[in-house]
Amino acid sequence: MDFKYDVTVSFAGEDRNIIEPIALELHRKGVSIFYDKLAQSDLWGKDLYQHLAEVYSSKAKYCIIFVSAHYLKKSWTKHELKSAQSRSFQQDQEYILPIKLDDSEVPGLPITLGYLDARQMNTEELLKIILDKLGFENKKKDTILFWKIRSVINANDPMDLLSLGRDIDVGPPSDEYDPEIEEIYDILPLAKSPEELSDGIIRIFAKYFSVEDALRFRNYSKLSEEIWELKDGNSLGGLYNYGKGI
Repeated sequence: MDFKYDVTVSFAGEDRNIIEPIALELHRKGVSIFYDKLAQSDLWGKDLYQHLAEVYSSKAKYCIIFVSAHYLKKSWTKHELKSAQSRSFQQDQEYILPIKLDDSEVPGLPITLGYLDARQMNTEELLKIILDKLGFENKKKDTILFWKIRSVINANDPMDLLSLGRDIDVGPPSDEYDPEIEEIYDILPLAKSPEELSDGIIRIFAKYFSVEDALRFRNYSKLSEEIWELKDGNSLGGLYNYGKGI
């Protein structure tokens, strides 16, 4: 069955500061997610009671519920939960995916239902599990961001993997750095500064090569600044082609 959304999220407004980074990062990674701030034009003018009942009962493959004391007190979350439970009751496979923010228990959810505890993992770990569940972990290469990071890495060629190919007609394969790029892709949204990103990139190259080889490259500051510019969707003015703009 085809759904409009891969996942919906149900949460109390008081917990938005926890949910929003997760929702926006899922959206950035290509997940079709129903999150109110991403659906404002769609919600405008609609009968929200009826529309949200449809969204949470039939429009998504999964529904993530962020359970907290605030969640249990809200009229809208009770409405969303009731709609999600109606869908869950009608199908044999999992639909409701609960994530605990505290020790609150949701009436009507089986105590045997598997859940995640956000207090026991960081945002990166939580995102990875959600992406694995949705089957999105291997879709990084389908994103524009992955190709932009690849362009920057290939242009800088930190481990000199591509230098030999520049001297022959065939040219080097463009995917030499893909395993490292996938990890850089993951740490980019979590880095708080270009300097922190640079430290993470050095660790990644040390992991795949060696600390000695990784530290031979002297331009991590420049490399990290260029990748940092991609963090908020900014462009470098065109993709690189081993150092030449195209």
